[in-house]
Amino acid sequence: MAWQQFQQSIHSTFAMPITLLLGLSIAIVSPSAVLAQDTATTTYLYGTTSTPEQIGHDYMVIQLLEENQVQGAFYQINSEFACFSGEIAEGALKLAVVDPYEQVAYDYEMNYQSTLVADNGDRPTTEFIPAGFQAINSLGELDRAILEQCVTDVPLEV
Repeated sequence: MAWQQFQQSIHSTFAMPITLLLGLSIAIVSPSAVLAQDTATTTYLYGTTSTPEQIGHDYMVIQLLEENQVQGAFYQINSEFACFSGEIAEGALKLAVVDPYEQVAYDYEMNYQSTLVADNGDRPTTEFIPAGFQAINSLGELDRAILEQCVTDVPLEV
């Protein structure tokens, strides 16, 4: 839904339809790619369904970096993906989503729900869930490969 809303907002912003040929990017992603674990980052997967890898549903893989910075991708199974980078600020995810066909970044803002899950004294743990998405507990090979491609191809500061 969020991915479809993003596509619709791009379409309404520009007079001509923009076809996102993101499927071409998936062809170059190796499913065996391994995401390097970095203790300074945390990676999450969200979907418009709580079940991973369902055709016709939108997914968002997101890596939280230091200082509220994020990188990740919106995608659909057997379809397309678009990389993004941005920040968590003022109760929203403020993203620059890159159209891989045109190599142009478009601003996109998403609200999210924030819930305190644990309070460890100095470092409370907060869970956030982007609007329209549900948390999915495990990342698959495809999620990791898409994220690896986006982290490699999209500069953090777009």
